[in-house]
Amino acid sequence: ITTGGFGAAADPASTVGFQGWGGIPPGTIHMMIALTTVCLNLGVNLAEYVAIARNGELVEKVLSEVRAIRTAKGLEV
Repeated sequence: ITTGGFGAAADPASTVGFQGWGGIPPGTIHMMIALTTVCLNLGVNLAEYVAIARNGELVEKVLSEVRAIRTAKGLEV
């Protein structure tokens, strides 16, 4: 939402009149926010992938133990 807001404010036809900060043009600020957002999303996606992979390993470990117990008791696996 913030990226879109800065993009709209950076539009030369916008009535907002945003001139940028510290001598940095509004289009550059918008691009920096957009790139930061993309990088953060990539980082979060990587962390989520790692968490899902670990969860899969844990589930497989539990199922392996369940199979071993059922086999030891002569039950269907």
